[in-house]
Amino acid sequence: MKSFKKSILLIIGTTALIGFSHQTASASTLSTTPGAAWRYVSKKANYNVLSTSTKYKSIWAKATKGWINNGFKWKKITSTSKTTLNTYSNTNTLNVAGRTDTQYDLSTGRIISNKVYLNRAALDKYGYTTTQRVNVAMHELGHALGLAHNSKGSVSVMNPSNRYYEIKTPDVKGLKKQYSTTISSDVISTSENIVTVTSYTYVPGTESSSDQDSTTTVDANGIATTISYNSSSTSSSTSTKTATSSLKTSKVTYSSKTKKLTVSGTASSGISKVKLGKTTAKVNKKHHFTVATKISGYKTWTLKGLKSGKTLATKKITTSQYVTPSGLVQNVSTGKKYAAYTISTSFKKGELSLYRKGKFVKKVAVKNSKAKFKLAKSAVTKKAKWTYKLNTSTTKQSKAQSLLIPVKKVGQSYAVSY
Repeated sequence: MKSFKKSILLIIGTTALIGFSHQTASASTLSTTPGAAWRYVSKKANYNVLSTSTKYKSIWAKATKGWINNGFKWKKITSTSKTTLNTYSNTNTLNVAGRTDTQYDLSTGRIISNKVYLNRAALDKYGYTTTQRVNVAMHELGHALGLAHNSKGSVSVMNPSNRYYEIKTPDVKGLKKQYSTTISSDVISTSENIVTVTSYTYVPGTESSSDQDSTTTVDANGIATTISYNSSSTSSSTSTKTATSSLKTSKVTYSSKTKKLTVSGTASSGISKVKLGKTTAKVNKKHHFTVATKISGYKTWTLKGLKSGKTLATKKITTSQYVTPSGLVQNVSTGKKYAAYTISTSFKKGELSLYRKGKFVKKVAVKNSKAKFKLAKSAVTKKAKWTYKLNTSTTKQSKAQSLLIPVKKVGQSYAVSY
């Protein structure tokens, strides 16, 4: 276990992505799954299941047993525990299947608390089997006990896009390595040494562009700052033309009830039909068309303009055109007079509208999938009921989302990794 100094560099991994097909294992599987910056004092910990349904109690039982069988002694208790396992159902963030909130001491890496969740709404929407839900639960527990990610495409429960893998040999090796040293359980944690890290599980095509690892540094005053390295977000809609043929879209909508993607627009002369997914629709005499197809999972779709079965033009329909824009708090740093926010969004450009008790306060530009702003610490309270809405040039505003209220003590920070 590495020593933790006051000025520290943390590598924070993303959690499992929801997938719709089996992943192909690559030769890049790390022989030993890396460790995170936190761990328990020893290779054992108590936990309390807060889930009330029989189904999820069973899922948590199987997930903890999976780790017990591979060397980590999870013990279920009914009294208060530093580690809790629970579920929630949030249809406003269907791109998030689960999360783990880990609070730990920067000076030792010792875990102070763990809150592990699964999002029932997302798991139900994308048809996860019981076994696959157990795999996601084991992945989250892996983060809770101190494991980071194995490589993309790896055969590992800590595969960043895991849906199908249980605990494998690299994970067992990673567990042994993470707990091969000892740490003190007698150190008294001070506010300037505490950091809270949150990990999310995403749906492909809707994940935040900040889905790479993050680094966290702590300055001389003990204030933690998180910097995320971003991948490129989904590109804007473009059309590919054959000769002079083209397609223009005027409206793109998605219904969560029917699970249908509907596209309306106009086609140039010569195009008699359009095709979206497996559905074909006619172009009328005024060159207008409407086509609807049932989809499973968010991704970029291709609209085709046809004549006699031949494709004359195509147009990409990206997730930014039909998925309700969403945002997640990436980082909140608490200073002496202010709280600095970074909101990570599911789209590249747009704006964020900030409200206090339902009244508009200000707008913040979204650039490269981020909105950054500061609020006076004295104004950021639960009673103030801060919320925000997101808007892009191609979709309507999303529903109001609550703004995370940061801890009050200077030197504590919420660092969110994707």
